[in-house]
This record gives sequence, C-alpha cells and structure tokens, in this order.
Amino acid sequence: MENFQNRIAVVGLQDERVLVEDDYSEYPDFVTLCETHHGYPATSLQWQPAAALNHTWTQKSPTSELLATTSDALRVWEYSNDAPSAVSTFVGRANAGSGGHSLSLKTALSGVRMVISCR
Repeated sequence: MENFQNRIAVVGLQDERVLVEDDYSEYPDFVTLCETHHGYPATSLQWQPAAALNHTWTQKSPTSELLATTSDALRVWEYSNDAPSAVSTFVGRANAGSGGHSLSLKTALSGVRMVISCR
C-alpha cells in the first residue's frame, strides 16, 4: 500500500514432509514465522547467498541469516531462529512450528546524497 502501514513476513514450511507426502491436508503447508513493519512497500527482497553461511561474520550470530529489502531505503534485516540449527539452506526448515523466530532491522540506508568538499 502507498502508505506507512506495510509489513513484510518470513514464511516457512510447517513440516517438510508435506513436500513428499500427500496425507498432510489437516494444516496449511506454510506458516508465518515472523513479520515486521516495513513502512513503504518493499519493491525487492533478497536473502544472503547460501554460500555466505560458510563465511565467519564478526557481528552476526551463526544461527541467523541476512535479508535486504528495497523501497524508500535499502534495509538490511537479520532473521534469527532459536531452534537448533539443521543442515539446510532453506529458511525455517528445521521444525518451523517451534522456536522463536525474529526479524530485526540492522541498518537502513536512504538515497540521500552526501557531499563532502575538500579544501
């Protein structure tokens, strides 16, 4: 919406067995893991590359992932999951229904141009 009431949400599989078995029709395939206020509508969203999981970040928990959104500013978010980590490159794949999921804003970079003069 073209106002400040927009939200973004991270969704995941409730149970990965729904991908291969047909008898899981009692509950929805996807669940909302977490959501947050975004202000202007997000025009683009991008998760960190799976290859970045092998990189040793200095200020990021090994159980979190980075997400970037664009709109009126470039925002970098940190998605965290309190559940035990599993070997997977899919968000929320390790038992999405349990654990605390959170999405916190790390930085917002606006398009304001800074002019620095040197004399």
